[in-house]
Formats: sequence, C-alpha cells, structure tokens
Amino acid sequence: MNFIRHFLLAIQFFTRIPVTGRLADWVGYSPAMLRASAAHFPGVGWVVAVVACLVYAAVYIAFPDSEFTPLAAAAFCTIATVMLTGGFHEDGLADVADGLGGSYDRLRALEIMKDSRVGAFGSMALTLALLTKVALLAVLGSMGLDVALAALVGAHVLSRFWPLVLVRTMAHVGDAAGSKSKPLADQMTSSALFAAFIWCFMPLALVYYAQAALFLIASVVCSGVALLWMWRLFARRLQGFTGDCLGATQQVCEIAFYVGCAVATAWATSTAMKLWLVRHARPLIDSGVCYGALDVPADDAATRSCAAQMASTLPIQGSGYVSMRTSPLQRCELLTHYLCGLRPDLKPISDANLAEMNFGSWEGQRWDAIGEANVARWTEQFATHRPGGGESVQEFMRRVEAALSRLQGDNAVWVTHAGVIRAATLIAGGLRILASADQWPVNGPAYGETVLLEM
Repeated sequence: MNFIRHFLLAIQFFTRIPVTGRLADWVGYSPAMLRASAAHFPGVGWVVAVVACLVYAAVYIAFPDSEFTPLAAAAFCTIATVMLTGGFHEDGLADVADGLGGSYDRLRALEIMKDSRVGAFGSMALTLALLTKVALLAVLGSMGLDVALAALVGAHVLSRFWPLVLVRTMAHVGDAAGSKSKPLADQMTSSALFAAFIWCFMPLALVYYAQAALFLIASVVCSGVALLWMWRLFARRLQGFTGDCLGATQQVCEIAFYVGCAVATAWATSTAMKLWLVRHARPLIDSGVCYGALDVPADDAATRSCAAQMASTLPIQGSGYVSMRTSPLQRCELLTHYLCGLRPDLKPISDANLAEMNFGSWEGQRWDAIGEANVARWTEQFATHRPGGGESVQEFMRRVEAALSRLQGDNAVWVTHAGVIRAATLIAGGLRILASADQWPVNGPAYGETVLLEM
C-alpha cells in the first residue's frame, strides 16, 4: 500500500491531477514520504506519456490528411502536457536560464533563480524549448504516427529518471527552508534510484519493440549526453543543484531524446535498403469480384510454384536478408508457409498493415453490381472517399507507410497484395498524398510476381 501512496503523492506533487478529499487523507504527507515518492517520478512520466499519446493520435487521425497535420498534433500534444503538469518543469527551465544567464556569480545566480518573475533569458529559453519540442514531434510524426508515439513514451518517462541521477550524485544548494524540492534531495539511495529505473524498463522495451534497437540506442544516448552536460554545467556554475535544475534537466533531456529519435529515423531511412515485395498467387474467386480485405484462399498448386521460384530469388541469411513480414490474409499466409518450408532461414512475422485495402460493403460483390456511379464517386474523391464505407486510399497508404517506417534501414521481404505493392512504390518515390486517381498506378504486379524496391 505504501507503493500506491508514494505514487499518488508523486502524481500530486508533479502534476495538476487532483488528489483531494478522502484520497488525500489516505495518502497523507510527510517529508519522508516525499523523499520516497521521488522514485516514482518516472511513473508520473507514464501518466504524462499516455495523455500525450492520446492527444497526438486523436489530432493526427481526426484532422485532414495534410503535411501540416503532424505539426498540429505536436502543438496540441505539447499544450496538453503543459496543462497536465502545470508547466512545472518549464518553469524550472526558465528560472535556470534567468539565473545562469543573468549572472556569473554563483550566489547571485541562485538569488535570481528564486525570483518568481520570468526575465529575458528565461523567456528565450522557454520559447525556444517549446518551439524545438513541437518542431521535433512534427518531424517524427511526418515519418509515421507510430514513430511519434514511440518517442513520446520513451521521452516522458526517461527524462523524469535523469534528474534523479542529479539528486543522487550532487548536493542541494537551494534555499533549504523555502524549497519544495529539498526533501527530494535527501537520502536518494541506490535502491530508490533502481526502483525509478524499473519504471523506465517497460516503456523503453516498448520503444525497442515498436522501432528497433537503433531508435532506442540513439535516443537514450542523446538523452544521457544531455544529462552529463547539465550535470557539468550545474557543478561548474552552482556546485550543486536546486529544484529548478531538476525541472530544467527534465526538459533538456526530453528534447534530446526527440533529437536522438529524429537522427535515428533519418539515418535508417537514408541507408540503402532493399525491399522485396511479393504478391500472392491467384486467389480462388471469380474474376470481376471485389476482394480487397476479403479473406479468400489462393490456388494451392500456383502457390507452391510461386514459392519454388521465390526460394532461389530471395537472399539468404547473412547476405543481406534481415526480416520477413506477411499479410495475415490466408492467400499470403499459404505462400509464406510453402516458402518457409523451402527456406527455413526465413522467419516470418504477421503484420496487419500489409493486408489489402478494405472495401467495406463492396467486398465480395461484382464490380458491375457495385455500379459505375459508386465507382465514379470514389474516383472523384479518390484519396479521402471510403468505398463501401471501408478504408480510404489515404488511410490505406498511411498504414503502409507505418509498415515501411518499421524497416529501420534493414533489407526485408514482404508477402502481400497488389494494392500494398502499389502504395509502397508510391511512398518510396516520395508521393504520400494523392491529389487525384490519375496518380495511382494502373498496372500492378501479376500474381506471384516479385517487385524489388531500393530505398
């Protein structure tokens, strides 16, 4: 029960989430409890990360398909986190900038930092920090929603662990009588620091699972370097830390985490990569029938023949092959099954993003029964119209882009569908938003055909 009490006390201290009434009476308060709650600072990051991700995703999905949508999502997400925390850490950043920018004298700098008014240096630091955060989150969102969400999860949690390293390794030099952070500075034991790190483990594992090792390593390293820079700055200028220093460190390390994510994503996408896109064999369905997301089987003999041809074409492990993903629809899974029987070095992963476009109520109907008028309405608003109430082309391309963003520069094999292959080809060529139906490729790959993209 003490664990819950200490966590709720951390929520009360570091956010604007109300812990009042009987709940507050049950939680209680003492300097010793506040010291213990410091180990749950990264746990507060979980709460902030959840809110940030929900707001970012809601705006990203609800707003029109536009190159400015990630920017809007980043702005609203940042507003939400500032409101949730009450600008607690941003205030610390502004105070530190005013103090260290306003005087080189240690005592005078500490005195300025206690002033509740925001000066020129604080205003500049706060403005630049918020702009940088929004810009970086917009850049990450432009690479895919999953990229931005992974960055938000890791950054908000890990950036709340790093200030505790300052508490553990430096002396508190603020006003002991008036400082709210003074109890946090006392008795930060190694076990408490380890407990704080445990809070970070699952979010960082999620980042690794969603975006691979390079993304995680670069972001953690950049964030850690930012911590070392802040530690050296405070040691040289103040010979210790104050509560404002902890807030400033959180902000700088959060921004540095985003920088690492952006650098890793840019490096991964710029590295030469080969992607083999393999279409399934002929499905067992009459020609002229709409069967996008309809889970129809494929011809067994044709699938075996296709697998035999592919087995000698695809690279072997150790010569450039890294990963293999397949659509969960059975016509692709059958081909994957036969192929892996011939090539046991291939280890497939089912990926729903590689499924064919969903045509809603049109699925299973003949195209002539659907009617020219309905098809014409779709063609007129090709990118945004949802044929049959299913999936729009832009939504379809967005999930294909999300699948591409997970490649992280690794060579890969996809067993998928003609629509996915067309979309991946367009995205690889730099076309993410379609202005008209004329931009969609007319001729797709044949059944069992392999298309090689060098990205």
